[in-house]
Amino acid sequence: MAYNFISGEIADTVDVRTISAANIPNYHNSTASCLATTPLFGKNTIKCDINYYQASSYKTDEGIFRTEIQYHCGNEYSNAVFYTDSSTFCIFTGVYIPGSNNNIFRMQRNHDGFTFYNVTERNKLDTINVQTYLLPQLKKGKLIPVCK
Repeated sequence: MAYNFISGEIADTVDVRTISAANIPNYHNSTASCLATTPLFGKNTIKCDINYYQASSYKTDEGIFRTEIQYHCGNEYSNAVFYTDSSTFCIFTGVYIPGSNNNIFRMQRNHDGFTFYNVTERNKLDTINVQTYLLPQLKKGKLIPVCK
């Protein structure tokens, strides 16, 4: 039997937090040390703050910046993910391990505040076609040798 597959990823929301515009200052990250900060999602698993650099930063469609600071602690890399408008607030959303399908953070602005999502991406594999070949038919077909 021969199978034809199609693969992809499905975003699965693990946790959602909605913060009103009035309460956004309560979540503002103002500390100089990331180690002393509690993220919006999960625990702060960053173990050191001596070897770090800005891994990425971009402006979302909502006009908010998503920034990742990468911390290199021993043989481990961890990215602190922040959402900020660069003047009023900076929210430490959570810790992402590069290459992981877990703790992929997203944000959406709504009419009275912001909704933050903690997403896990799951791999999917779908069969789109199956073809059955009988061994005697394959032998009669005089297949081209793979190796010489």
